[in-house]
Amino acid sequence: MLEDPSQSISDEELKAMFIKAIMPLLMNTPVLTTLNRLQRTLDILDIEGLSSLWSSVYPDLLLGSGIPDPTLVEWTEFIDEYLANASEHQSRAPDLKYHIFAYLLSATFKDCSVMVRLDLLSPSEVPMDIEANKWRVKVIDLDPKSMDRLTKWEQLDGEIVRSYISVSEEERRQCVDGWVDKGPHLD
Repeated sequence: MLEDPSQSISDEELKAMFIKAIMPLLMNTPVLTTLNRLQRTLDILDIEGLSSLWSSVYPDLLLGSGIPDPTLVEWTEFIDEYLANASEHQSRAPDLKYHIFAYLLSATFKDCSVMVRLDLLSPSEVPMDIEANKWRVKVIDLDPKSMDRLTKWEQLDGEIVRSYISVSEEERRQCVDGWVDKGPHLD
C-alpha cells in the first residue's frame, strides 16, 4: 500500500491494487463456483422456456399470474427434491411447478450480493486456503423472488432479445464464459 497518503495514485493503479487484493479471496473460496453451478442447474429452461411451458398449461394467463408465492414448506420440499435429483436436472420432464420454483431460486442467486472483507493493513497477504477465507467472503440478500416478477422478467428478456437483434451482426459481441463447460456437477 501507499506509505504516504498524500502521494497521488492513478485510477489504473488503484484498480490494479484492488484486483490484486480481491482476486485471491474470490478464487480461493467456493462462492463464485457455487453460485455459477446453482444458477445453471436451476435455470435450465431460462425465462423463454419457462414461458413456453407456462403457456402450454395456462394459455390465457400471464406468466406467474394467479399463483401464490411458495410457502416455506413448499420451498423445503422443492430443495429436498432438487438435491435428491441433482444429476437429472438437464433431463427433467416438463413439470411446471418444479421449473417455476427452480427459476425463482435461480433468480435469487442471480440477484444476491457477494461481500468481501479486505484486510486494509495488508491486503496482499491473503490466505490461500478455503478454510481461512470462508469468513472473508459472504453471500447476502438471498430473499426469495416473487411470482409476480416472472412476467416482468419475461418482458425484460423480450426487450433484450429485440435490442440484440436490432444490432448489426458486425457490432454484436459474443459472451465468453470460461465456466460454461464445467457442467452442473454438485461437488
